[in-house]
Amino acid sequence: MSDKSVWLEQVDTALINFIRSKVKINGNPVKVVVRKPEDDFYSEEYPVISIYCLYDRFSRERYEPQDIVVGMSTDTLVLEKSAMPYDLSYQIDFWANYQSDMNSLLKQWKALGFWFNLPVRDVSGEERSCFVRSKGDFNKSDIFQAEKRLFHSFETYLIWTEIDEGEQEEVPKITYPIVTYS
Repeated sequence: MSDKSVWLEQVDTALINFIRSKVKINGNPVKVVVRKPEDDFYSEEYPVISIYCLYDRFSRERYEPQDIVVGMSTDTLVLEKSAMPYDLSYQIDFWANYQSDMNSLLKQWKALGFWFNLPVRDVSGEERSCFVRSKGDFNKSDIFQAEKRLFHSFETYLIWTEIDEGEQEEVPKITYPIVTYS
């Protein structure tokens, strides 16, 4: 029994690695950080990409409430509780001092398309993947500070995850029904 959950820490790590492998500036991976909700975003170095989980939602559509048979013997079954599926809403922000850097970041990122499978390691370290799709809400909100412009673009994504602690139970197996008539 191992924890096969994929949650915030696993998604953060996977997104950082994935973005760094796909988006480069002058041949070098772009810096990727996790934005903290209690802080205003600030970086000493641009361009940079920040990621942030806006919220999570239980996914009734993907939930299978029945336990799953994962093993059996002649007189017992091993049942595993079904995973609890969640949709994580992530915002990915692109920040740059120059329009040319912003154009390069967005071109590389947008070339991935509207959806992709994110390689991720679950809590126990096993390789898995999470389905990721754009919500189609690309926005720009450039910031002006002290006569300096900071180019800012962002988009939100829905990421499928699940909490699957691998909880198992051994139960008696019904080998033949006994039918009685009265």
